[in-house]
Amino acid sequence: MNWGRTKTILIVLFLIVNSLLFTTYILLEHSANSIDEQVIESTVTALSEHGIHISEDLIRKKKYADYHVSMKSAASDKENTVKKLLGDEYEKTDNFEYRSGSAVVSISGSKIRYSNNRNVENIEADALSRGTDKLAEEHLKQLGFDRKTYFMYNKHLENGILTFEIMPRYNEYKIEGVRLKAKADNAGILELEGTWFYTEYADTSAKETFCNVTSVLLEFMYQTNSAGKTIYRIEGCLYIPSEYMSAKTVMPLPVYIILCTDGSVTIFNAKDASLILQNP
Repeated sequence: MNWGRTKTILIVLFLIVNSLLFTTYILLEHSANSIDEQVIESTVTALSEHGIHISEDLIRKKKYADYHVSMKSAASDKENTVKKLLGDEYEKTDNFEYRSGSAVVSISGSKIRYSNNRNVENIEADALSRGTDKLAEEHLKQLGFDRKTYFMYNKHLENGILTFEIMPRYNEYKIEGVRLKAKADNAGILELEGTWFYTEYADTSAKETFCNVTSVLLEFMYQTNSAGKTIYRIEGCLYIPSEYMSAKTVMPLPVYIILCTDGSVTIFNAKDASLILQNP
């Protein structure tokens, strides 16, 4: 027997089997983390038959990773929050407020309020040339907000004052249910008010994913008054319900949010496709 030739054949067979196993693994991994095109088509057809309109391209094929994120309330961490907003040099007043120069911070329950009563410097054309996003980012950075930790939206400039809102984020995910409303001029933030949570830690090793969005859409189909609606966006995100706002730490729920052209918002638990909120 030619052992050299036999050895070569065995090595080739080993490589072929290894390649086939790897290919099978990749296909299974892809199947576990994505939705089949036919499933999407069938879902759109079923929705259409119930009078619900949606475009196939709104249904994301890749499943969202279900990270386990722990978030801490900024209101519960008063000392750290006040230092971020006012710096190290501040004084506590009799009204449970914290003051540094013209800037004041008050924390009541889960609510935070920051205001600066200095003279207003209207935003002029030269500042606008950099864009309102950039200006707001610079101002928020002065108060300890890292750009990677929030989404900015609802921006509006009027009479030299920029108003906007920010929402916490973890990677690509919005943290719905939490927000700060802000006003800013050319020199900095004038007001911040609302609730805020920041990420303490996240388990990124978890292999879990959100449930199929198609399952959620089929649940939506059977909700009251769903017929006749047109879905224009589906968001996978994390959500902190209002009843948890007073908690010191919380693990946001993974959810799907379905937005319709009539202004209705429907929120489903992304673990089991159960309904959380429908408004209206």
